[in-house]
Amino acid sequence: MTQLHLPLSLEPNATFDNYYCHSSYMRTVLDQLIHTRQSILLSGLSGSGKTHLLQAICHHHKTPWIYIDCNDYQKTNLSILDNMENQLICLDNINAIASVKKWEECLFKLMISDQRLILSSQPQVHFSRNDLQSRIKALDTYDLISLDEGGQHQALVQRAQNKGLPLPKTVIHWMQRHLPRNNTFLFNFIDQIETESLRQQKKGSIQLAKHIWRTLQSVENESTQSCP
Repeated sequence: MTQLHLPLSLEPNATFDNYYCHSSYMRTVLDQLIHTRQSILLSGLSGSGKTHLLQAICHHHKTPWIYIDCNDYQKTNLSILDNMENQLICLDNINAIASVKKWEECLFKLMISDQRLILSSQPQVHFSRNDLQSRIKALDTYDLISLDEGGQHQALVQRAQNKGLPLPKTVIHWMQRHLPRNNTFLFNFIDQIETESLRQQKKGSIQLAKHIWRTLQSVENESTQSCP
């Protein structure tokens, strides 16, 4: 029997309050997500905030919703999209299902229905179904721009402030210089600083950040060595 995979869990911190809105253009995007009933496509490279915004609209929405990361399509049973009338459907990374026949068919059926869809994709995705490709191109599309170093710094400062974590800017500078530059990783690292700071009853510091980073590297090395 095929196991039903329900990729419905949301990152607790992926909310509009935690989103760093770095331009008037992005404020327009947020306004469209929150206040219109139209289907929307968010297009951007990895790290541009697509997943955060799709999950944020789910957190915000008062009616039933479903969130699916299409990167997991091989583990996802399409039947979870049956009987979804009057529900918000958020499909993340639809580029992953391009040329996957049954998923393209499912997406096309959703697009010709009255469902509100919030989709995200890498730029310039091409679907094998011409009718689906045309529908995708007709959507209101917003191109998301990845944060530069300064924007990322401000986003990390905002995340720490929203958590009530007194984190010196020197710690954030250290994180940007010595840790993977992936936004999701850095946001999660702030969560770990908060947890460890509370556990040790210490303020956030470069020393504490180094301790957490060494621990993460040690765990990763042990995991690598245990693999056959």
